[in-house]
Amino acid sequence: MKSNYFAFVRPRYRSSVLLFAAIASPIISQTAPKPSGTATNTSSASSPTPVQVMEAFTVTGSNIKRIDQETTLPVTVMNSDDLDLRGVSTAAELFDTLSIGGPITLDEGNTLGADARGDNNSINLRGIGSGNTLVLLNGRRMAPHPISQAESGVPSLSVNVNQLPAAAMARVEVLRDGASAIYGTDAAGGVVNSITRRNYDGLSLRTRGSLTQHGGGNEWNVEVTDGINFNSGRSNLLLTLDYFHRDFLWLDQRKFSRNQDIRTVRDVPAPWNGLPITDSAGVVVRDNDFDNRLSTDSSYYGGFIRGSYDTTGAFVGSRPTGNRGISTTSGSTAATTATNGTFYVIPLADGNLGFRQTLPSHNIDDYTVNWFQNPNDFKPSLPKSDRLNLMGNVRHKLDENLELFGEFMAYNAHSITGRGPNSFDATTDHGIYVSAANPFNPFGARFYEANGLPNSDGTPRLAGTPADVQLLPGVGVIPRDFKPTRIVVDSEAYRAVGGLRGRFSRGWEWETAVLFSRNTTHDEEFNAVRESRLRAALTTADPAKAFNPFGYTFKLVPQAGNVANPFLLQVDKPYSNSVALTETLYDVFVREGRTQLASWDLKVNGSAFDRFWGGPIGVAIGAEMRWEDYKDFRPTYAGFNPANAPFNGNGSDPTNLFFGPTENDFLGVSPNVNLYAARTIASAFGELLFPIVSRANRKPLIRSLEVTVAGRAERFSDFGTTAKPKFGLNFRPNDLILFRGTLAASFRAPNLVQTNPTPLQRSGNTYNDIYRSEVTGLNRDSSAGPVVFRQGNVSLRPESSRSISLGLAVSAPFYRDFTVTVDYWRIKQKDVIDDVTGTAQLLRDEELLDGAVQKALAAGTPLGQINLGSGTSSYVGNPKITRNAVTAVDLADFAAFNAGRSAVQQRAPVGAVKSLVTDYVNLAGREVQGLDFGFELRLPKTRFGQATLRGDAAYLLQSDTEDEPGAPKVNNINRDGRTRFRGSVGTTWRKDRWTAGWFTTYYGAYVDTGASTTKEIYDALGRPDYISVYVDSGNVRRYRYLVSPFASHNAYLNYALPRQRRGGLLSGVSVRFGVNNVTDIEPPLADEAFGYRRGAGTAAKGRTFYSQISKSF
Repeated sequence: MKSNYFAFVRPRYRSSVLLFAAIASPIISQTAPKPSGTATNTSSASSPTPVQVMEAFTVTGSNIKRIDQETTLPVTVMNSDDLDLRGVSTAAELFDTLSIGGPITLDEGNTLGADARGDNNSINLRGIGSGNTLVLLNGRRMAPHPISQAESGVPSLSVNVNQLPAAAMARVEVLRDGASAIYGTDAAGGVVNSITRRNYDGLSLRTRGSLTQHGGGNEWNVEVTDGINFNSGRSNLLLTLDYFHRDFLWLDQRKFSRNQDIRTVRDVPAPWNGLPITDSAGVVVRDNDFDNRLSTDSSYYGGFIRGSYDTTGAFVGSRPTGNRGISTTSGSTAATTATNGTFYVIPLADGNLGFRQTLPSHNIDDYTVNWFQNPNDFKPSLPKSDRLNLMGNVRHKLDENLELFGEFMAYNAHSITGRGPNSFDATTDHGIYVSAANPFNPFGARFYEANGLPNSDGTPRLAGTPADVQLLPGVGVIPRDFKPTRIVVDSEAYRAVGGLRGRFSRGWEWETAVLFSRNTTHDEEFNAVRESRLRAALTTADPAKAFNPFGYTFKLVPQAGNVANPFLLQVDKPYSNSVALTETLYDVFVREGRTQLASWDLKVNGSAFDRFWGGPIGVAIGAEMRWEDYKDFRPTYAGFNPANAPFNGNGSDPTNLFFGPTENDFLGVSPNVNLYAARTIASAFGELLFPIVSRANRKPLIRSLEVTVAGRAERFSDFGTTAKPKFGLNFRPNDLILFRGTLAASFRAPNLVQTNPTPLQRSGNTYNDIYRSEVTGLNRDSSAGPVVFRQGNVSLRPESSRSISLGLAVSAPFYRDFTVTVDYWRIKQKDVIDDVTGTAQLLRDEELLDGAVQKALAAGTPLGQINLGSGTSSYVGNPKITRNAVTAVDLADFAAFNAGRSAVQQRAPVGAVKSLVTDYVNLAGREVQGLDFGFELRLPKTRFGQATLRGDAAYLLQSDTEDEPGAPKVNNINRDGRTRFRGSVGTTWRKDRWTAGWFTTYYGAYVDTGASTTKEIYDALGRPDYISVYVDSGNVRRYRYLVSPFASHNAYLNYALPRQRRGGLLSGVSVRFGVNNVTDIEPPLADEAFGYRRGAGTAAKGRTFYSQISKSF
């Protein structure tokens, strides 16, 4: 049962709470008590001299302190009203509402061994990767999450936004433009700067609880904020403590995600509903793509091969000599195998257990469809998490021109997730097999003996050679006795900043600070199976130590009068391996990560040349020294086997249970090297603001005109020196219209994971071989499990990019409280690092093969004479893919597919995919461009109250990648979560003590490239609008499923109780009730394991009710 395996392990927060109390208590005890019932954002009224607060360098995207709020950069500012309006409880949920955000792959739903699991979420501005989004806290960097994870196939290190102290945030500023010249040369996608509250004097408490309508994913959090002025108002200390808890949200707690066979839980349209359909050519076809159990093809019953290893170490499958003990007819209680020894144990239509020679069917109306195991029985959509954030800010004014400041942040998260029991097969686990000596092997020495002599206990045996049984490659078995894996992830982060800021010489300001940040993650996966221990249990003859992977025992049933075959093998009864045995197979898979960041920076900001045309020139200069390190560690057997581990290349030797030092010893987990990398970066930067025209010298039709020039030079210890500029223009013809524009460049170096040349075999990869699956309809083609190698590239070049933005902001002449903004932006990247993923490699393969076929047909070559080189070195498809040679079965399948089809739809035969390589490459380039829209309308205050309406939207004009110069450009718009359009709109209404809000997010439609069909089916269905038709980069027309757009709505109502002069229990209390996902909309259907695409604006929780109570003192 799940509850036995996913129980909460241990609390982790007592030390942090004690630390908070230890810090806060001495300070509070040494200061005068605050007046009852007061809470302000300024210095205490009792202070003899008001503190003059210096707020330099607070505008995101510039180091120059502006005179007003106008900037040359497009910045989205979300203040406390916007945070409340969205109804979110975490920073990750807040950033998920950003219209300029792209699909997120680094999130809390990850469970695979190579994933960054646990309490982890990232931001992906513009959809060009989280590594291109710079995340700042109070204008300074944060160390990335210490576990890397492949993002679009490329290892990425990005900031975990769950570390951000949501309760301490005053506002969030999102720079929708590159800012490499300001913050560093790795911010091509944009900058997210979270700014915490400061100079708060008072105490506030807030608690919030939420309940989902359908169960699971319930949350509770409590926040305490205490700020105090002391030293006669010259000092301020602010502490914020935020505790968050969330229950599991299991996939089986939602109808739409409880089964990976999406056809059984969602309204899947034809042809993907699995029902037979006759296409326009008269061919009856089925499409089972939406049965995502295809990704494993594994079950509790299992698939096997009877046979033996030959002298070369190859496993050769075969039937018993003379077919003794078996029937050659499939689908009965009697044992049977194909001619190559393949057999499956299956439940029969009559409820009995029997055997089958071929893989059970995924056809929805076939009785064998439930043979496949459903992985969603064991997976959570969201893990159980407990999180503690502590944020402290201190300021002390030494004199009128000098201030000391400091920040401290601590984060601690304890997260529990999991996945199903381990499976194993001969592909991912190197020919793993059950030896003939194993007493549970139905074709082993227990049931076969050379002369047919009985066992020592008198039970009969057949005459014949005992055989091994290999776990069928790509299928294997999930033993019923294996426990689901339980994953416990503990993450910690600490960040401290200390510095000085001051003024000198006619308004010049300076600031210097040192920063240290350290993140650690400890990831443990319990009930993980050690491969060497399992192999020993599969190959031993000792019944007390032997492991039975079949889940049943077998027996010989007499066949009266049949001298040649006197007995038939049959299933006898269910069998459970002893707990004592299975417990010896388990171990804890451990992965640890650490990232550290240390920096020193100095900034100087002021004005010079007072007699310049429009006024003084704004000047900012500075320098930064930064040190970064990264450590990814797995202990022996989890990362690699010991250096002296013997190599057993095919698993045929039961005395050798290891596969050399280049493999690990855990099922279902890919081997990985331990990495340690460090580098230093030295930077110098400068910025100039030239006021060409201002109020002092305004010209006709020119109210103001400013030009900014910025530049930053950086020297990397591992990649040399780079210098990148940025230019900006700000023009106002009058008080109502603002034109702005920027031109910038950036640089990003590859990390050491991407340059590691060691080829590593990846486990658990399954792909849809689109070229073949549309022809054969075979499950193995629509969910191919080839050997996948991931290899670094020492020749990778750094990425570089150029960006441009042009914007317009207009205030209505008849009503100044109505503003509309429009910004055009473009990012053009060169030498983009990518691995073109396994799916993309197969898409590219399909395009090349289709192109080669059409070219040959156009040249007059008959279809039957077209040779695509499958299985040879002259293969004309993607060179990263290796295929088997074409078989007679392949020829028949392709001939049947091509019959009755037009020439443009016909395909020449190729064999199944054998292996593919996903090494990292520098693409020729990537170009993305689009439009951002925004508006704000503040209505006049009336006796009915006052309302404010805000909205924003993003429209993608272009998103192309190019593998190499001259290669066809691949269009990524409306592909796999990258929608062309998304937006949000919200309104806030206030009257007296009442506040209400409504917030709507919209996510546009996009194509799911994993669900494809043909023109003939499209025509037969009447050309439905849920099938998208487009021409790909290979000039071939495609027919694929169009994921529906959707909108989600949140609403709340808030009432603030009157503040009493003498205080009191209810004085300063505010009560809020809200509903998120008001219409209880389900995530739109997609061909994914969850039934929807994670990280694409989905709403898996469903309708959620929350209440919140806050009190200020």
